[in-house]
Amino acid sequence: MITDRIPPEIGQLTQLGVLALSSNHLIGEIPKEFGRLTSLFNLTLNDNQLFGQVPQEIGNLSNLEVLDLSMNHLSGPIPPKLGDCFKLRYLKLSENVLNGSIPFQIGNLEYLQVLLDLSQNSLNGEISQQLAKLIRLEKLNLSHNMFSGSIPSSFEEMFSLIISISSIYYQRRRNIKKQVLERSSGNSFSIWNYDGIAVFEDIVEATYSFDDKFCIETGGYGKVYKANLPTGQVVAVTKLHSFEGLDQSHQRSFRNEIQALTIICHHRNIVKLYGFYSHVRCSFLVYEYMERGTLANILSNDDRDTQLGWAPRVKVIKGVSHAISYLHHDCTLPIVHQDLSSSNVLLNLELEACVFDFGTARMLIPDLSNWTTLAGTYGYIVPG
Repeated sequence: MITDRIPPEIGQLTQLGVLALSSNHLIGEIPKEFGRLTSLFNLTLNDNQLFGQVPQEIGNLSNLEVLDLSMNHLSGPIPPKLGDCFKLRYLKLSENVLNGSIPFQIGNLEYLQVLLDLSQNSLNGEISQQLAKLIRLEKLNLSHNMFSGSIPSSFEEMFSLIISISSIYYQRRRNIKKQVLERSSGNSFSIWNYDGIAVFEDIVEATYSFDDKFCIETGGYGKVYKANLPTGQVVAVTKLHSFEGLDQSHQRSFRNEIQALTIICHHRNIVKLYGFYSHVRCSFLVYEYMERGTLANILSNDDRDTQLGWAPRVKVIKGVSHAISYLHHDCTLPIVHQDLSSSNVLLNLELEACVFDFGTARMLIPDLSNWTTLAGTYGYIVPG
């Protein structure tokens, strides 16, 4: 609940390694004095009310590995000097009002691996061919901007890349019925590796506008539907109640789910998130479909002895253990799930377990004291 401006005197802390002030009520501009913090390797100022331009002086932070300025009111162009932060592995500037084109110098960030997220800004121009130099990059999100031209063909060489490039522009080009998708500046839409608008239409059609007969699960703030897409792929769609009817905690859970599963690289024991759609009246998440449903449902079934004998139970335990080990030790930013109950473990036909529901998950910053509020399902919360 920290308020007011960031004091420029912080620039005197030249030995500072981590500065994490996210999710507060900070206002004003980012002090240019930050450029003196040459020992800084982690700077997170996301989810505040900061405005003004991103200072060029941040380019002096040659040891910076994580930079998150998302969910503020920052404006102006992306400073080309960011390309001098050559150790950056994670760069997130989304949900601001940045404009201009992507500076080609961003292509110099050859160690950028975890994420480059410039989505939900007012960036324009063509997407620079230089971004293809980021050969280590795993996730690129440029959606909800005003780019022109085509996706650079050089991106084909980035074999590990998951890319999201979409816009409201494309929604206007497709003749979508108004009652299905209202045009609104509050829309947020991303279906990775697909034409997002087409998939939205397919999901609405496949579920007969989310008819209850396609509902396979009901949760505290939404329902889960099975959708058979025209491609033959089957997906699970978690449709939330309208954001107007959700409290702040549920809205934050929706954002946490997206944030966590976009940072997590593919793991066989963690459910795949294919994309999301967010609007004040309708929001949903698109996941891989797990045929056997939740572990909780199987354990409560009268035929559970025939479905889940001792050998399959050991297999489930191993799968969940592998997922936890990956989250805690192998992610670039360690993640604590905080609500690992039987209701949040899904099984496929081969009884392979996948952990899901990262709504209460927290990312931990190394070498910094971290704490979390009480979260999770009663009966599964780790004792204090």
